[in-house]
Amino acid sequence: MAGDPNVDGTLLGEVERQIREISEQQHELARRQRILVKAATQLRLGWAAAVVLAEIRAQSPYFFLDRFDPGTAPSSAPPLRPVRRIRGS
Repeated sequence: MAGDPNVDGTLLGEVERQIREISEQQHELARRQRILVKAATQLRLGWAAAVVLAEIRAQSPYFFLDRFDPGTAPSSAPPLRPVRRIRGS
């Protein structure tokens, strides 16, 4: 069933535009994920939060804007409570 060539061309153009937009969004999300995975690894290895945050912002200055201030975050996790061991009879 043939349609109006002008409408078909317009629809095709819109579909292609949305495909490009989705592709760009996927690329940006993959980039952000890579940056965050690296940051999580660095934090787990004991890097200082300020250093990790500086590296994140060097790669993407808009990450965590107004959401995280290392000056207000605790410098380390609170100590864990000791767990009492149950002795067998």
